[in-house]
Amino acid sequence: MDYINTIPKNDIAHFEKEGEQTKSLGVAGRLNHYHRLLVEGGNLRHCFFDHDMADFENFMEFVMFPYHVFILVLDEKGYPVGHAALTNMTGKTAMIHFGITRERTTEAHDALSASLDQIFDMKRNNGSSYIETLTGLTPMYNRPARTLIASVGFDPIKVIPKSGYRYWDKKFIDCMLSMRCRNGT
Repeated sequence: MDYINTIPKNDIAHFEKEGEQTKSLGVAGRLNHYHRLLVEGGNLRHCFFDHDMADFENFMEFVMFPYHVFILVLDEKGYPVGHAALTNMTGKTAMIHFGITRERTTEAHDALSASLDQIFDMKRNNGSSYIETLTGLTPMYNRPARTLIASVGFDPIKVIPKSGYRYWDKKFIDCMLSMRCRNGT
């Protein structure tokens, strides 16, 4: 799992020179590769229903936003298979936004599940945990996403009417509020 806070500009240039060789890519190169996997697999719109991420620069703005913690989920060979983004952090709670690629979904699911465990294992300098609770809003129309979140330990709390905004058709949509706690309750 790679934790991404800042990405040097020369890393992006490095990616453009390296092309498709994922193993030799820096962080920005892996992000670019992951973005392309989402675009080419038709999954981008479902992973980011509330933001227009078709353009790589918009995607990078989201990743680099100062109050987001973006985690690029990699398989055992360093191949990008998913992401988790912590947003709206307050106290020891954060909203999580995540997704996986369409190809190699079993590996992506397993890597995402391990990444969520690692999020709960992150510690402050004094040994206390950063995160105790993760919450999320999942569009009700997206059954595969609702199945995925349940399979990685999130409990559905309540459907909240018009709590999401789908950017491509400018509609407010109903979303399921779900939660996963560090101790499983």
